[in-house]
Amino acid sequence: MQRDGMLLAAAGAAILLTQYVAVREIGSTFFSTELVLLGATGVTLAGPSLAYAVAHRISPRLLVVWGVASVAAHLALPVGLRALVGTMAARGLEGAALGVTAALGGLLLCGFHAVFLPRRAGPASLGRLYASELAGALAALALIAASPSHRLTLTAYWAAGVLVLHLGLGRRALTAAATIAAAAAAIAYPHLDRWATEIYFEGYHGRRGPAVVETEYSPYQRIDVIDDARGRRSLYLDGVPFFRSGGFDAFNVLLAEVPGSLRPGRGEALVLGSGSFSSAARLRRLGYEVTVIELDAAVARIGFARFEAAHGLAPGAVRVEIDDGRRYLARRPASFDLIAMDVPAPYHVRTALLHTPSFYRLAAARLRPGGVLALSLCGGASGDLGRAIAAGAAEVFPSVLAVESGSSGLAHLYAGAPLPFSPEDVTAALARDPEGGLVYGDPEVRALITGAAPLGEDRLAPVLALARGELEESFRAR
Repeated sequence: MQRDGMLLAAAGAAILLTQYVAVREIGSTFFSTELVLLGATGVTLAGPSLAYAVAHRISPRLLVVWGVASVAAHLALPVGLRALVGTMAARGLEGAALGVTAALGGLLLCGFHAVFLPRRAGPASLGRLYASELAGALAALALIAASPSHRLTLTAYWAAGVLVLHLGLGRRALTAAATIAAAAAAIAYPHLDRWATEIYFEGYHGRRGPAVVETEYSPYQRIDVIDDARGRRSLYLDGVPFFRSGGFDAFNVLLAEVPGSLRPGRGEALVLGSGSFSSAARLRRLGYEVTVIELDAAVARIGFARFEAAHGLAPGAVRVEIDDGRRYLARRPASFDLIAMDVPAPYHVRTALLHTPSFYRLAAARLRPGGVLALSLCGGASGDLGRAIAAGAAEVFPSVLAVESGSSGLAHLYAGAPLPFSPEDVTAALARDPEGGLVYGDPEVRALITGAAPLGEDRLAPVLALARGELEESFRAR
C-alpha cells in the first residue's frame, strides 16, 4: 500500500509537469495565440480522461506497451515536437502536424500517468490515494515556481516519468533503459534543442541556413535569437517573429522614428516593450530622453546584448525598467511627449489588455500637450484586427492618423489631442520606404473602422476569433 501511495504521488507530479511542459512546447512551436494555448491545454487533459475510461479494460501487456510509448514521447517532446513540425512544414503539412500533435499528445502525454488511480484504488483507499496524487501535483507546482531554469524543470519532468514507469510496472530492465535515456536527454538537451530549433525555423518559418544565437525560456515565453544564411538576425517570442534586421526597418521606423521626428521639439519618450531596442534607439538618436518598460527581464537582457548592431546603444543610454506597462502608467505621475507601443499583437488576453480604450485613456492621461501615442495595427489597416485596434484608439483620441508600409505590409496608428503633424507630413516621411505606402487621415481612418468594435476588458472573446483567423492565415501563407 505504501508503494501505491508513492506511485500516485509520482503520477500526480508527472501529470502536472507534463501539462506544464506540453503547453509551453506546443504554444511556442505553433503560431502562439490564445487558441493554440487552449488547444494545448485540451490535449493534456484528454489523456487522463482516456486513462479513466480504459483503466480496468487494459491488459498488463498493453499497459507495458503504453508505458514504454509514453516515456518515449516524454523524452522526445521538448525537442522532438519542433523537429517534427519543422520537417512536416517543409513539406507543406503544417495542418497535419497540428493534428498529429493533438492525437499523439492526447494518447501518450498524460494518459499513462493517470491510469493507475482507478486501477489501484478501492473504496477504502480512494481518498488516500487521490490525496497522494494531489500532493504530488502540488509538489511539482512548487518545483516549477522555484526552479531557476527551464532545463532543471525538464530534468524533473523526465525523472517523474521514469519514476512512474518504475513504480507502476516494476520491471528493472525497463527502468534501467528509461533512466539511461532520460539522463542522456538531460545531458544532451542543449545540443538537441539547437538541432531541433534550426530544423523548425528552416521548415516552419522559411529561414534559410538558420543558426541559433541564443535560446531561453523565461517565466513568460520562449525567446529565440536566430541568424540566417544572409546574416540577418531575428528575434522570435514563442515562435512569433518580433524583429528582423536588414533592409528598410519599416516597423521601427514607422513606430518610433516617423512620429518622433515629426513632433516639434523632443523631450521624453516612453517605449512599452524592449524587443531589439531599435525603437528606443531611433528615439534616442533623435534627441529624446527614453524610458523602456519591459515585462520580461530576459527579453530586455537578450535584446540589448544580441542586437547591438541594430540599436547601437551604449549601456545606460536609455533607462530600462522591468514592469507591467499598465501598472507603470497607472502608478507613475510622469508625463511624456511620445509613447511608442512596441508590444505583441493581441492574440492573448494579456496583450489584448494593452489594446483597449481603457488603456488608451491611461496613455492619453500621461501625454503632454502635443504628445503622440504610436502603435502598431498588427496587420493591414483594413483587416479585422487593425480595425479593432484603431477603433479603440479612435474612441479615446480626437485625432488619429494611420500609415501603411509597402515594405512590411503593416499599418501603424498615431493618436493625439490633437496630433502635432499632418497626413502630408507623414506622406513626405514615408518617401524613404522603397515600396512606398498609404496614409489615412482622421476622416479616412474613422470611415475605415465604421462598424468595428474595440476590444475591451468585458469583450475579450473576439481575441479567440482574431487568433483563429491569424492562425489559419499563417498556414495559408506557407
